[in-house]
Amino acid sequence: MALAETTLSAAIGADANSLVVASATSVAAGRLLQVDGEIMLVGSGYVTSSTTVPLAQRGMYGSAAVAHAATARIVHGAPSDFGSPGA
Repeated sequence: MALAETTLSAAIGADANSLVVASATSVAAGRLLQVDGEIMLVGSGYVTSSTTVPLAQRGMYGSAAVAHAATARIVHGAPSDFGSPGA
């Protein structure tokens, strides 16, 4: 699969364990999300096509878990789509 894009529908704090996206097209458990410079992992409890996305892990690949503003750009895809995340 290729990388896809959406945006945050609401701001999230640095300790959030889920986020709400504007479009859930191609979001799936095990995919990576990049919001600003932070890399996150979609949790296994994700329900297909839901705009609420559980996060299994935040601050991956040396990125920091930080707050993100509503409408922040999200790039998401399979880990292999990112090549070397955090590089």
